[in-house]
Amino acid sequence: QLACPLDLGCHSVLETVIPAVGGRVRILNGAWRDETATLLSVNQDKFNCSVKIDKGPYSGRVVDNIAYEDLSKLHK
Repeated sequence: QLACPLDLGCHSVLETVIPAVGGRVRILNGAWRDETATLLSVNQDKFNCSVKIDKGPYSGRVVDNIAYEDLSKLHK
């Protein structure tokens, strides 16, 4: 078992932070891992989002159906 700072019970209490539409996110998992993107839409019924990649060779590409837990709000 992992040691948990502040005795938070590790990942069982952590939640992904999703910004408002138009906010910037970092993709954490999957084929687009480590890419920075802009949040285009949130599908609350399916717990996923659509984003547009911000830079690099995939700049401008829209990626749909990214699960909430696979992205996080980018801190300014």
